[in-house]
Amino acid sequence: MDGGERDVDAANRTARLVPYGLVALGALAVVALVVEWLAFGLLGTTPLRQLVGEFLITLALAAALAYGGRWVTTRDYATDLYPRIARWCLGGLVGFLAINLAIIAVSPAPTLRANVAWARGTATFGALGGLLLGIVEARSIQRARRAERALARAEYAERQQQWFDYLNGLLRHEVLNKTNVIGGYAALVARDVEDPELRERLDVIQRKSDEMAEVIEDVRVLIHATEEPDELATVDLVPVVRDAIADVRDRPERVHVEADLPADAAVYADDLLPRIFSNILDNAVEHSDTDDVTIDVTVTERSDEVAVTVRDDGPGIPDDERDDLFERSDNTGSTHGLGLYLVRHLAERYDGDVALTETGPDGTTFTVTLPRADVEGGG
Repeated sequence: MDGGERDVDAANRTARLVPYGLVALGALAVVALVVEWLAFGLLGTTPLRQLVGEFLITLALAAALAYGGRWVTTRDYATDLYPRIARWCLGGLVGFLAINLAIIAVSPAPTLRANVAWARGTATFGALGGLLLGIVEARSIQRARRAERALARAEYAERQQQWFDYLNGLLRHEVLNKTNVIGGYAALVARDVEDPELRERLDVIQRKSDEMAEVIEDVRVLIHATEEPDELATVDLVPVVRDAIADVRDRPERVHVEADLPADAAVYADDLLPRIFSNILDNAVEHSDTDDVTIDVTVTERSDEVAVTVRDDGPGIPDDERDDLFERSDNTGSTHGLGLYLVRHLAERYDGDVALTETGPDGTTFTVTLPRADVEGGG
């Protein structure tokens, strides 16, 4: 820790003493009253009602000072505002006391004890008034800081969005298009090649370009998914799932899908919803250990949510991948890439969830739950 950091730390420690100082100031007001009584021999010579009245007034003012010190710590005021509150409190005490001492000097009360009580009371009132002004100023400063931070966050978010838009366009028009061109040319050349070894290499180029195109599309969807949706609309989940099933059946692999779907199932979503189910179904096919894949899809309506269960007959997910299955892959071991991370991100976008509910040598089951759109208060 360098000198500057030590100074800041020391200042923060000092500032945190301010609330305790305010409590101590309140206690000092009560002590000053008692000392005044003892000094002027008022105990036993002054009517009890007068003493009780003075004590209750002083106690109320002291309690207000002590409560102010405690109250400050329960708010989210920055610590560096505490000294400002303390300066206002002491300034009110000294200023109001000075004004009244000047008045006492010009037009004093009949007795010395009355002048002392006058000075003591005005000091307590001044401290309390300064405390209130300090709290008002601290609240104003805190609100101004929040407004500045909110403005800075908004400007940062706008800049980020501009970069995301640029990156999205770059991926689509530059990277994705060129990747598709590479795959297309590889497919065209492969038609006229008779050398098995060369044809195999061209197939690898085409396959890898297709995989790259899928990753790029996932990244584009993920960029889109980072944006807050303007407004979620009511979407019938059943046609979305049905279209995803139709797409996976069109894959080159032999895919058998058994579906149990209700007539309709309304949820709140947007145009990114299909990617949840296409990614889960593609994941089931890509990680199967056979050329004949069987998938069961069930849509179930519950009291306040819709559950979509996807079960495959694959080899299951290794133990070392289960905990981080829905996290972003760092390409150091996981074979699931962006697909399932994107599924989780989109499910959370719609206030839903995705879970690995079962996995083993007989297959894997994923369950996606989304709030029902026809539940009162949804959306």
